[in-house]
Amino acid sequence: MRAVKPTARPDWAAIGDQVCGIPEMINRNRERFEREAAARDISIEQLTAAAVEQGGFAAVTSPTFTISGSSYTLVPTDNSGDVTLEDEYTYTSASAPTVTDLNTTSGSAGGGDLVTVSGSGFLGASAVAFGSVATTNYTVLSDTTLIVFAPPQAPATVHVTVTTPSGTSSTSSSDQYTYNTPTAPTITAITPDSGPATGGTAVTITGTDLDSITSVTFEMRAVKPTARPDWAAIGDLVCAVLEMTNRNREGFEREAAARDISIEQLTAAAITSAVREAVEQGGRRR
Repeated sequence: MRAVKPTARPDWAAIGDQVCGIPEMINRNRERFEREAAARDISIEQLTAAAVEQGGFAAVTSPTFTISGSSYTLVPTDNSGDVTLEDEYTYTSASAPTVTDLNTTSGSAGGGDLVTVSGSGFLGASAVAFGSVATTNYTVLSDTTLIVFAPPQAPATVHVTVTTPSGTSSTSSSDQYTYNTPTAPTITAITPDSGPATGGTAVTITGTDLDSITSVTFEMRAVKPTARPDWAAIGDLVCAVLEMTNRNREGFEREAAARDISIEQLTAAAITSAVREAVEQGGRRR
């Protein structure tokens, strides 16, 4: 209990009207007040004085004053104007938030990893920061839990902090988050592996460390021609081989005998070789 001065003066005119009305009420109910005074073993004058005093109390106690951040109900004790605390309700200052746990403690330097933050005092959060990088991409689920997508930044270990009107959480080993050094991506499969030259085909790429890629390149490379061979030219080539065989029949017969095959087999082998080479070159050789 302690005495304090009210921060606003009571409405003494209203109190005067209230006090003046008490004797009038007593006169209208004098018999009842006499019985009440007799029951208390006091005179009616004493009862009247007590009623006047109590009426004054009632008029003064209605305001609520704010003193040093707390709310007090004030009741006067005498005619000096001083008051005492009959009842008191204290508004305590809300504590700054605390971060006690992260469900994942590392992620890509490219950001985007979903992190669940546990602690206390998160309601009313106005900012979540990874080191010096603040993000607005978070959702407060309760006073003790929020989820946030890590913003991108250079590889390092940083503290995750939460800010509310009551302050910013203190840092500790429980709120540390590590941005990993990115590694070169690898491709293990692409689906589909072909498409029209006009482009526009959706391609699914499977591999590792693809979360931080900045571009995808389709590199051009040489492929076998899809044009059909010049069969007319190849026909001319076959005829030329047969004509050459006839012109040099003796030489082909000796070659066939040396290989222990017939001249027809040697001729067929020559034609097959010539046709294969022509097809591979797109039918350009005659």
